[in-house]
Amino acid sequence: MSATATHDENGIRGGSKIDELLAFLTDDERHQLERDLKRLSPRRKGAALPPRWRERIPIVFPRATSAPFANRHEEFWDWCDAIELDSAPRPFCGFWPRGGGKSSSVELGVADLGCNDKRKYVLYVRATQEKADDSVSNIAIRLESEEIAKYYPDHSKRKTGKFGNSRGWRRNRVWTHGGFVVDALGLDVAARGVKLEDQRPDMIVFDDIDALTDGPAQTAKKVDTITKSIIPAGSNNCAILFVQNLIIRDGVASQLADGRADFLSRRIVSGPFPAVEGLKYERRVDKETGTLRAVITGGKATWAGQDLETCQRNIDQWGLSAFLKEAQHEVKGRGAGVCLKFTPNHFVDIDEDALVDLVQRSKAFAGIDPQWWRFGFTLWISTSKGVVIRVAELFSQQEFLWQRAKKIHELCESVGIEDPSPKTVPIWADSAVPTDINELNLAFKTGWPELDENDEPTGEIITSKLRVIKVANENKIRKTAVQRINNLLDKNALRFVRTVGADTKWMLGQNASSEGTEITGSRLIWEIENWAVPTPKPGEPQDENPDDDTADGADMIASMRYALMSHLKPAKPPVDAGTVENDRAERFDHTGGEFKKYPHVADLFNQRPRRLPSGRVIRPRVR
Repeated sequence: MSATATHDENGIRGGSKIDELLAFLTDDERHQLERDLKRLSPRRKGAALPPRWRERIPIVFPRATSAPFANRHEEFWDWCDAIELDSAPRPFCGFWPRGGGKSSSVELGVADLGCNDKRKYVLYVRATQEKADDSVSNIAIRLESEEIAKYYPDHSKRKTGKFGNSRGWRRNRVWTHGGFVVDALGLDVAARGVKLEDQRPDMIVFDDIDALTDGPAQTAKKVDTITKSIIPAGSNNCAILFVQNLIIRDGVASQLADGRADFLSRRIVSGPFPAVEGLKYERRVDKETGTLRAVITGGKATWAGQDLETCQRNIDQWGLSAFLKEAQHEVKGRGAGVCLKFTPNHFVDIDEDALVDLVQRSKAFAGIDPQWWRFGFTLWISTSKGVVIRVAELFSQQEFLWQRAKKIHELCESVGIEDPSPKTVPIWADSAVPTDINELNLAFKTGWPELDENDEPTGEIITSKLRVIKVANENKIRKTAVQRINNLLDKNALRFVRTVGADTKWMLGQNASSEGTEITGSRLIWEIENWAVPTPKPGEPQDENPDDDTADGADMIASMRYALMSHLKPAKPPVDAGTVENDRAERFDHTGGEFKKYPHVADLFNQRPRRLPSGRVIRPRVR
């Protein structure tokens, strides 16, 4: 072994025979061997330090720890201090306010773990590569301090190659002479595919992952990247640290904080901690400027380094709404720009038998938005008291039309509609896709094979009397639909059966290049809670027309709009009605069991008046 081994500045390195021996080791075994050798290798010892973090950290980082530690900081440092080189700690998720020592604590914690040889390779992840580079640069500055040179001399110097060239200490990498490495990685870069060479990080830090402008699709993409690309790249004993203030209701941080996230399931949750507990404020006119400002009148600061005076200054500079979101985590209300005024109070709790009875005593109608990737169907009833209730829904992705026709027919039967047909369930669909409507009607007409209890075909074909008609153009207008739907919600005249779709699994963001992310729950309710106006660019006016991309296409909402707008009241004809064909929705006559064709306004004017025997003249009624 000695005859084939070579030496360099790092000590003994394997020659050909050692390489042959290492080839039989797994990656984890090689990494374990490297850690053992690193532990046994000689080190330059610095001045002695207390072993406990409470005494050690203020000595090593005096300028960054001038304010006393808050409870959340103590919780974080206890977690860091318990980490050993071979330990596998539970993930730590800290949800702290902006300005509350969040990123500074993480940067100090990473430097402390590296200097004490408890972690060897840290991957520092932020929303963008630029921000990740900034954090790694801050860690480099801390490692260059006089205190690190005094107490950890091997980690205060850069790693150098055989000829003295610097091998690490770039903007996106810190590599100390003691062998500690910190790499920066932005989620925007990782989303295009991350490759971490041969070394696997034994610590991954996620710092400020969410952005204020993130919608459901962006958040789902970030979760995908984190869970499928970054976390699996860590070592078996990888320590994972996640820190963020809650800035959006459904962001990655919010999902980890309230338990919705199914990854990092053994996480330690620290917070959310607001900057001020029991915050009270009043709006007052400033005597100097004459402007209206929010003034703190009560509450207790949760950290001495961010006292009430500092918080007041933040409110004056950031604005009250930004402070409530960034420092107080007030993001649980309706999302910014969400259009529909839906609340949990609009749910109806009703058992299956009572629902069937209610449906049979009400008028049913439905709407469809037919597409290949996302097919939305919603079934509604109008009760005798004028309340409209969503009683069933179908969200179909990449299924054949006969499968969709079968499911719609069976859904109608399942809620108590016997022999579904245009007489019992009129269905309106998007008039922009007449081919899809015709093909779906053909699927109802030709039917599907009947199956026995073992899902084997019996040889019989089941057909349906259901048919779909196209909605009028004016009943597709989104702005008008938003106003009318919100009016119904305000009056509590639009309700939703709570259990509908609650156990349904569907894929968010599915398209030709992505399978999407699995979501469980009602697709319609999810769309309602996310359908929002677009975020304007700086200097541009706010567009009040909802952006369908905020709700992953808003196909279920489209089906709801077509159904409600067509059933409740036909819209007025547009100004250029004389040039538009089929400008009125076809109203369904439940008594006669047929769709009523409205006469065109021009035909009404051309009709001759009728004279009754009494001599009274009846002129055509123009609406």
